[in-house]
Amino acid sequence: MKYKNIAFIIIILSLWINPVNADSKVAPYADIPTQHSANWPENYTDAEFIQVNNNDRIRQNGDISKIKFDVANTSNLMEFYFTIWRKNDNGGYDRIAITDNLNGDISDGINEIELSVPISGVQEGDYYGYRIKTSGPALYIDTSEVRLTYFVNNSASSINFDWESKEWRPYIFVIESFMNNPYMVFIGDSIISGNVAHYSFIENTDVNDIPSTIENHWSGKTSGMTYQNMGHGGQRTSDLDARFNSDVVELSSEFVLIEGGVNDVNCHRFTADEISNDLESMIQKAYSNKITPVIMLILPENDHSPEQDYGTDEDLAKIDEINNNLIEIAARYTPSIVVDARSYVGVERSSGPDGNLWDINPDYNSGDGIHFNSAGNERIAQAIKDSF
Repeated sequence: MKYKNIAFIIIILSLWINPVNADSKVAPYADIPTQHSANWPENYTDAEFIQVNNNDRIRQNGDISKIKFDVANTSNLMEFYFTIWRKNDNGGYDRIAITDNLNGDISDGINEIELSVPISGVQEGDYYGYRIKTSGPALYIDTSEVRLTYFVNNSASSINFDWESKEWRPYIFVIESFMNNPYMVFIGDSIISGNVAHYSFIENTDVNDIPSTIENHWSGKTSGMTYQNMGHGGQRTSDLDARFNSDVVELSSEFVLIEGGVNDVNCHRFTADEISNDLESMIQKAYSNKITPVIMLILPENDHSPEQDYGTDEDLAKIDEINNNLIEIAARYTPSIVVDARSYVGVERSSGPDGNLWDINPDYNSGDGIHFNSAGNERIAQAIKDSF
């Protein structure tokens, strides 16, 4: 019993010294701006708003338990309601939830409000909004931050509302929303984002097919384990490493899947060791923050030459070198998990060495020889599950 008590004390002390956040930001992909004088809303004293830019949308399934925002002038604020909307199959928007009037909990400056009744059943891809009544401008928006908000005088109807026919401004009022920490964060390039069928909700492009993504397939295979898709098209490993703390560490997930390197290889500017070092930097950051790294080896890619100079035999040989490096790196960071999906989605290239899996299986090719269709993403998700 004495040793059990000592172990309990050690656990409590470790949590005190290295506290773990219980909740993570799920939207928007923007920060609350430095505040100035109130400038919003303009010319409306009773209005409802929705934020509809792709990178303002909710990134996780679950229950919103807390919201955070800044108010510039509460003396002008009479009522404030936070809302969640979902686009339906008809192209209209349904209001999924609206809070009680939160005005009594609001003061000038940053407000963190624990919702007395969490908003349950929120889905990846939902939109947030707000309804306010004011006697004049009460909020501040940074007009240089280009996003998209629709608004109506008075209140919107809650079912099949045609937001896209209403007035709009290229602005965002940032209301950060929070859920329980995701089980796994996925960080990577366009493959993790979901291209070509889907762009993640940290990107600006409004092209969406959530069910086709690696993350959604993986969640379906793991009884709905939660995730955030932090993939961004076109990024190299140095880009991923630069945003790793804000986009992974701050989300306090149990696992992070790290994917990247193909864009570095294809630009022919970096050695295998340089690319491997960037990937190891992310692995180290995860490990240092008690997040288990899940290391995805670089996937097959078709030869695009001579029309385009990437995916060549030389490129794929470099990818093999990086993948071998990653396997060695993973052995230095225990526990870590290596995901090798090459046999799930790859086929042999005749010009390569025996047993290579350099080319994408035609059944899984999105059509561009570098990205995967939904069937291919399902196979990659299976490889992730099998690696656990």
